[in-house]
Amino acid sequence: DGAERTVLRGDASEQIPQVMLAMRALLENLQQMTAQDAPLNASLGNVKSVTDRMQGRYGALGGILGSDENAKKLITALERTNTLLEKTDARLFAPGGVMDESHAAIAQMHGLLRDVRERLLKVDAILADAQAIAANTREASADLSSLRAEVENSLRKASGLIDEIHRKWPFARDTEIRLP
Repeated sequence: DGAERTVLRGDASEQIPQVMLAMRALLENLQQMTAQDAPLNASLGNVKSVTDRMQGRYGALGGILGSDENAKKLITALERTNTLLEKTDARLFAPGGVMDESHAAIAQMHGLLRDVRERLLKVDAILADAQAIAANTREASADLSSLRAEVENSLRKASGLIDEIHRKWPFARDTEIRLP
């Protein structure tokens, strides 16, 4: 195995003054830590006051918040919040609540939108018919001027023929007025 261990040599009483110095330093530190105005003593006092408050009616909550009165205020606020949440849940999610009304309104809106969509399709068809009618009217108005000219020409010819027949026919009247 080959392990070696060194053996202490010399007088053991040589180390006693060093040990005494270390012990004295340790005792001085201990006295400073446990003195009346020492930070450790103040911390232990704070821990004691917190644990004393935790033994009150509201337990750790009173200890954390500083007093039972503050803990009571917090608990009251939480109870009010719970009451508000219950009322809100009842208004929103109970039968006949806002959510039911919202769902019903949404269903009605879907129906109305469906009706509007169908009516818009009908209006679109009517507009397409109106466009076709307008196109036919444009064609007819373009032909109308030439048709009018033809009708006027035919009327002139017919009037001329009627005048000709009146002159030649035995029933022709004398349209002149003679004065005595």
